[in-house]
Amino acid sequence: MSDTSSYPFNADHLSKGDAVTVAQIEHAYSVRHGTDRYQFAWLQAKEFVVRSFAERGEIVTVVHRDGALVILTDEEQAAYNSDQFKAGIRKARRSHARMLGADRSKIADPDILRTHDRAIEVQGRVLAAVSRETRVLPPQPHRRSTPVLPGAKTDTETKP
Repeated sequence: MSDTSSYPFNADHLSKGDAVTVAQIEHAYSVRHGTDRYQFAWLQAKEFVVRSFAERGEIVTVVHRDGALVILTDEEQAAYNSDQFKAGIRKARRSHARMLGADRSKIADPDILRTHDRAIEVQGRVLAAVSRETRVLPPQPHRRSTPVLPGAKTDTETKP
């Protein structure tokens, strides 16, 4: 930590799956765990680690576990980010439902009314597109559209 080029701590040795402990964050930022200042220090440390990896050309996901900063492995990252994306879609659906609950007749400012209407239109389109893409369609069997020659065996007849 005496190297000033790696302030607040040296992230060059970190790799996916590693963690920055509570003690390391406390020492680097001169804060105590459990305080508001620690939470801000943790966020600064998180951004520092993400930027350090980005400079190396890597994209990482960093999470908070028991006060420590944990850099997820590729496997953990895939599951975590998928869950975060799904949670974001659920949040968007709830927000859109609240937008639909606004009474248009009580909005006096025409600019706000236009913004409200446009937001509802765009949100509806986005949610409809997401809904179409996430719906699982059952596989449909292929049906032959050309006639079969008389006396020829079809695919269903040759299979046991």
